[in-house]
Amino acid sequence: MNKMVKRVSLFFVGAALLTLGSISSVQAYDTKPAELRVIVTGLGQKIPGSTVTVGEETAETESNGQAIFNVEPGIYEVSVEGAHGGSASATVRVVEDELRLKNFELGLEGALPHGGHH
Repeated sequence: MNKMVKRVSLFFVGAALLTLGSISSVQAYDTKPAELRVIVTGLGQKIPGSTVTVGEETAETESNGQAIFNVEPGIYEVSVEGAHGGSASATVRVVEDELRLKNFELGLEGALPHGGHH
């Protein structure tokens, strides 16, 4: 009977350790980053080469007029300087594991090279 008590006790101790292990893995939760895509346009046309700043990070828009940032969830000040002129800024909130799109339309000033006329 003494061996039976030891086996049962070891079973409960093992089960308790497994339970504690699963609780601590839940507490060790990592925040998933969000993807923020900033699109810069002028009169509806995508503007490559524009400078985009999100928080402390800066990037240039690609040929598709987009700059992509992987950021932690939060609220960010986003600013844009058009490749041909024009600027804009906005406050953007992103949540965990989200794809967030933010479009900046710079109008005629952003669409034309400096001094250019159509």
